[in-house]
Amino acid sequence: MKPSVCHCPTKADHRPHADVRE
Repeated sequence: MKPSVCHCPTKADHRPHADVRE
């Protein structure tokens, strides 16, 4: 089960954790 969206604190810290995209 992988998240469909990234829940990073900021967009600047948005990284591809497990092929996630917003």
